Amino acid sequence: MLFLVAPLLGLAFATSFADLRAGLHHPLVGPALRLSLITTTVSLLVVLLLGIPLSWTLARTAGRLARAVEVLVQVPAVIPPAVAGVAMLLAFGRRGWLAGWLYPKGWSAAFTTVAVIMAEVFVSAPFFVQAAASAFRRVDEDLLVVARTLGASPLRVFYRIGLPLAVPGLLAGGAMSWARSLGEFGATLMFAGNLTGKTQTLPLAVYTAFESDLRAAQALSLVLVVVAFAVALRSWGARVGASGRATRKLKEELMLKAAISGVVGTRQIEVEIDTQGGPLVIVGPNGAGKTTLLLMILGVRRPRAGHIVVGGITLLDSARRIDLAVEKRRLGYVPQDYALFPVAPSRRSHAHCCWTSRSRRWTLWHGGTCARCSLSRASIAPAQRRMKTRS
Repeated sequence: MLFLVAPLLGLAFATSFADLRAGLHHPLVGPALRLSLITTTVSLLVVLLLGIPLSWTLARTAGRLARAVEVLVQVPAVIPPAVAGVAMLLAFGRRGWLAGWLYPKGWSAAFTTVAVIMAEVFVSAPFFVQAAASAFRRVDEDLLVVARTLGASPLRVFYRIGLPLAVPGLLAGGAMSWARSLGEFGATLMFAGNLTGKTQTLPLAVYTAFESDLRAAQALSLVLVVVAFAVALRSWGARVGASGRATRKLKEELMLKAAISGVVGTRQIEVEIDTQGGPLVIVGPNGAGKTTLLLMILGVRRPRAGHIVVGGITLLDSARRIDLAVEKRRLGYVPQDYALFPVAPSRRSHAHCCWTSRSRRWTLWHGGTCARCSLSRASIAPAQRRMKTRS
């Protein structure tokens, strides 16, 4: 602990207030600070715009291709910054192998302000993508499934359920990404150069000032340390914060016919169901495939082959290539933990029952109330959609 803190304390104690004030008035400080604020803000916006969809896709996709993409995204975070700068120069420089496709003849992004933004995006994006993907993976899968069964499209599930629940992790990842952009040195020096007012960011200004005015280097270093400390506190705080009658009317429509062939883990599942309405109970030991069968009927998982008919409507028929999306199957779903949405809902929605309009805050309900809420949501919402469809 002392080894990690001693250099920072030495920097703070060695810089007096007079030295700090004189250093901040150095001619290099103003342009470097202004350029750093502009470039880091733009790079953060680019990272958010491209990184959030990529993180969501990686978090919701399983397979070797997704894992390979995730590894490739993390490579810029582990290679030396100078190597990253050389690689970007060879790819995006005037004679780079992509220059002919990207630039008008006679122009290059290298050694311009655009190059500073590109370098910052390259080195900072992995920090955000990793944090954002982890935040999206922590979102309860049952919440997403329930939202789909209530008629929400994948895009609506993303921005109404997944995105709000992952906000603490996204904020922490954005803060780390912005701090990494602010402290970038090697890739910027190699790809953008060290031109005052054009490509000279705060770290490059520290490097330049160190050769002529130690006070300016100390002042800029202290500013960067304070920013890093504030970002660390913000990231820590974000991690701490992350933590009947209708059924009777629909009885004739709930007849289920299904013949499903699929795989559960390493075992084969073959199921045939033909009911004439009323309750259906499926009993079996743990790992037998009960939940998997339910998710196949809902459309969350895809069987290898088969057909599913509910209330005379064909939901799945592999022979005729019919496969309705989850939100179009109009089936209610009650998971074991009830999956009540912990995000601010619309007061008219039956899908959100633990929002108290009088106190305008969420309240913690006991298990029986949550169970009744989840059951009413599963039965009333499909009925409302059927009524709207018929009308």
